[in-house]
Amino acid sequence: MLANLSSHIRHDKDVPDDPNIRFVKGAIFTCEGYMSCQSLGVKRENIHELSMPFYQQSPDGMGRVGEGDVATVEQLIRQIKPHRIFVADDLNDPYGTHERASRAVMLALENLKDEPFMQGCRVWLYRGQWGQWNVDRVEMAVPMSPEEFALKLDAIIKHQSQVHDAPLRNTPEGKLSWQRTIERNRNLADHYNRLGLAAYEAIEAFVRYL
Repeated sequence: MLANLSSHIRHDKDVPDDPNIRFVKGAIFTCEGYMSCQSLGVKRENIHELSMPFYQQSPDGMGRVGEGDVATVEQLIRQIKPHRIFVADDLNDPYGTHERASRAVMLALENLKDEPFMQGCRVWLYRGQWGQWNVDRVEMAVPMSPEEFALKLDAIIKHQSQVHDAPLRNTPEGKLSWQRTIERNRNLADHYNRLGLAAYEAIEAFVRYL
């Protein structure tokens, strides 16, 4: 039922949301995130909803990143002690949300860099609909079969409240953000194929941070 409500929620950027509306929006996004992860086979106990403080400071997630955001990420990393961390490097996101979340992660990593468990951890950056790495910068390219790529598309579509967003700015073709994400993966695979490498349905690119 929450997912159905999302299409009826509108936000005037000059008028703060009613707390009840904000609660419903948050519940919708959280449920969609859970469904997306679970469609990829991620177990419920391995999904962590952080509810970053900066996002609670303003209706549109434009609050400043503070110590509470960094501490939230740092605590999770200490708890899991991961071998791999993947961080969105969508710094061209016009809404600024990805940039703020990434900044909190980077500051947490700076605090943790000398911890023994971090010595075996690798941090990789990826990009979504807001841009693509130049091929000469790519340090890890992960190919996807048609079946694997279909799983990614299905996981994206689980975010029903966001798949019908407005067309991206400065894109005359008027494509939606999730469509640009899919196109980006396919274009990279085609680029590698034209360079003489094997043909794949799609490829995701990563650049190493640590």
